[in-house]
Amino acid sequence: MRTQVYWYVFFVRGGSERKVLESIARNFGDKGVVPFLPQKAKWFIGRGREVLEKVPLFPGYVFVETAVPDAEFAELTEGYVKVSNDIIRLLRAGDGHIAIPEKERAAWDALLGGERFFDSSEGLMEGDAVRVGCGPLKGHEGIIKKIDRHKREAIVEIRLFGRTMRISVALHIVRNACLPG
Repeated sequence: MRTQVYWYVFFVRGGSERKVLESIARNFGDKGVVPFLPQKAKWFIGRGREVLEKVPLFPGYVFVETAVPDAEFAELTEGYVKVSNDIIRLLRAGDGHIAIPEKERAAWDALLGGERFFDSSEGLMEGDAVRVGCGPLKGHEGIIKKIDRHKREAIVEIRLFGRTMRISVALHIVRNACLPG
């Protein structure tokens, strides 16, 4: 029998994500609570160099994966959130649930992979459309809403807690990289 997996999200003070992640791991790791920071690849271009680095996908948020259901998780972390100077609150969906809906979590899991990292994608422009040849955006071209070729980024639309969000992810438009033919 497969155990149900839940994702929860803490909204934290900017710049304190690592501190909160370590604190959650220390305080709740023995209860099967695994905190993580989804990251993305980002191109930094300057001084004649191009560097691909890992940066937070959602600055100001710490995610948690656990088998602990909604009400039990809220009770488990309530006191911890109240005394923390770095955690602002535990996010809730419009319906009052605190876990990310299963369908959204599964979609995110597919995009991020086991490393919880949104890697850079490569593609090519065909008129006004983009065809992604490799990377997490391959097969998900429909979520791309805008492309900035100079920054090597794509603005994509995704759902989180039932809301549509726009985030930027690395997309390098090249002529024939990793595309057949």
